[in-house]
Amino acid sequence: NRSATNCGVAARILPPKGKTPYPAGVITTAMGGSVLASFVQQEPFFTGQNVKVLTPKTPMTLQEKLFYCVCIEANRFRYSTFGREANASFDKLTVPSPNEIPNDVLQKVTALIVGRLSKLATSLKKGQKENSK
Repeated sequence: NRSATNCGVAARILPPKGKTPYPAGVITTAMGGSVLASFVQQEPFFTGQNVKVLTPKTPMTLQEKLFYCVCIEANRFRYSTFGREANASFDKLTVPSPNEIPNDVLQKVTALIVGRLSKLATSLKKGQKENSK
């Protein structure tokens, strides 16, 4: 979906007959709605309209994919829902090549992921303890 919340997921559906889902691990980017909201999808999925599905040409780590999500979203200011639409020029957007990503940036992305996962795990443990009382 074209939302900036819930990793862009609007609903879970039964797979339509004869349709193959996109694979987990690709990047989705909204072309309308929350323009350029970008996410790495963690499960196979189907998409609605005005969503670009970006598949790396070479294998990438999760950190690299998240870096590209940030690069894409940094260009939001160039577009608007009813003005200059992203789907008209998105393919011309320039981002650094994988070998141009500084290692310290990837280390910071990794630290952020670990920190968020740690907070999530703590929150889940607290919820389990409260539910078991």
